Amino acid sequence: MILLNIFEITLPLTNPVLKFLVILIVILAAPILLNKLKIPHILGLITAANSINAHQQTILAYFKNRSTNALAENFNAKIKAFRSVFRGINDIAFYIYRVSLIFA
Repeated sequence: MILLNIFEITLPLTNPVLKFLVILIVILAAPILLNKLKIPHILGLITAANSINAHQQTILAYFKNRSTNALAENFNAKIKAFRSVFRGINDIAFYIYRVSLIFA
């Protein structure tokens, strides 16, 4: 954490040292995880690079602002649990009404 406080994190990454650090962590951590999952190393590195590229803004937002989407995920889980109780909804308006009464 001290290392991240030294660098000013902005999107896209412009600091070459920070870019190198992210790439180095991916290259060193990916093979360890892939051995446990029995996945070929090159496939795992490509997948890890694509995942980091796709979620770069949210990953950096966590380190910069300490913000996550945990509240949204929790609310989504509650709605899924509520929906599983009904096991098929015929009246969408009534469903939205019930969800707004319970979770609002």
